[in-house]
Amino acid sequence: MRARNHDTSRRAARGAGGAALLVVALAGCGAGTVLAPPSDAASDAPANTPDTLDATTALDATKAADAPDLPATPDGADPTAADACMTAPPPRSERLVIGLADSNANLFTNAGLDRFFTASDGSGHRRVAHVYAWWDVALRPPDDPRRVALQTWLDRAACHGVEALVAFTPVPGAALPVPAEYDRAFVAFRAAWPTVQAFTAWNEPNGPASWPDSARTAADVYLRARSHCRPEEGCVVAAGDMAATVAGNTAQFAMASGPDAPCGTAACSWLDRYKFSLDADGANYGLPHHRPEVWAVHTWADAFDYQRNGEHCGGAARCVTRAFLASLEGSWRRAEVWMTETGAVYEGPDDAARARTQDCAGRFL
Repeated sequence: MRARNHDTSRRAARGAGGAALLVVALAGCGAGTVLAPPSDAASDAPANTPDTLDATTALDATKAADAPDLPATPDGADPTAADACMTAPPPRSERLVIGLADSNANLFTNAGLDRFFTASDGSGHRRVAHVYAWWDVALRPPDDPRRVALQTWLDRAACHGVEALVAFTPVPGAALPVPAEYDRAFVAFRAAWPTVQAFTAWNEPNGPASWPDSARTAADVYLRARSHCRPEEGCVVAAGDMAATVAGNTAQFAMASGPDAPCGTAACSWLDRYKFSLDADGANYGLPHHRPEVWAVHTWADAFDYQRNGEHCGGAARCVTRAFLASLEGSWRRAEVWMTETGAVYEGPDDAARARTQDCAGRFL
């Protein structure tokens, strides 16, 4: 795949030299650290990040949808104290950009934050971080705890020169929005936080907690967000953001008649139906036969498989990530790909319940 040449002043980043861009939302690596589980695992992750961060220490990547309300300020911090802001050095040009996934504002008080974004030669990596937000956060009053927590996170990100990627999630215990409600909330978010320029429309829309007709509704939600977020204006919204958490489950990304002939029937894969809706319904939003500029996917499955079996999967028939990439051929191929969740897990010697600790991923693998 080749990367489309977009302006990056408010982007997570872009590829260089015609290669696909992979933006990885990474929670670091190391033993004994809990991170975001796959969608089929229960979440009991703690709210706080570690005190230090290096190549063997991970950051908490608790999902907003699974966690209690995040604190407005880091634990033990003086809420009246001014944060020590910095000016991030200009990043070097990179074809692969690695970011952090952590919805807790403690991320930005971590002593290792600057080191994570500094290359071995002393130059700067592009600073990107992934945060989860309830879909209706901008419709809540300014003193709502969830809105206060997000505001704190965004303020600290800006203070430390970190570009935000916001992924919208369901509100725990509440009904999922209909597309018109989502549209209103997205417009309100753009008005409330105009400096946020990178989004995924919905976290894991192919998961079990999504809409009954999840592929079509997820496509509708993405198209509505995309109609309000235009790359030529510096704003980017990624399509998909699908869960790919089961090793070898490539059927979810299979294209019955090939990448350029998406299928809309119930017998077709989730991605096939999603692409069919993008193509068929895009004209309703001024985007006829739309081909997303950016796609997002959670590539846990192949990392799990590698961790368990000690060997790389082979080809699109076994590798979930390769199966997804194979679906983006033909007229869909001029796209960037963001790996917005990835990692590996450590399992006990008896293969009992997963201890969700991360070995190594991304930059350190």
